[in-house]
Amino acid sequence: MHKLLPAGLALALATPLGAAGEPASDVQALRQEIQAIRAEYEARLNALEQRLQAAEAAAAAPAPTAPSSPPVAAVSSGGGANALNPRFL
Repeated sequence: MHKLLPAGLALALATPLGAAGEPASDVQALRQEIQAIRAEYEARLNALEQRLQAAEAAAAAPAPTAPSSPPVAAVSSGGGANALNPRFL
């Protein structure tokens, strides 16, 4: 895709130089081909710009947050820091 525009421009610039020996129908065909390439390029560029705008809008929107669950109460075994100490079991 990126090669189409430079190729089209090169063709457009080369057309006046080589047009002296070509029939008018060939010149017209070249111009139509250049116009078709330009139209395709513009359409693809517009589609990419729309995708970019949609991605930017999605990135700017705040992300939905999950509902917070109530905090879980810690269950005490009654021993505190020494709960797993075999002397106190």
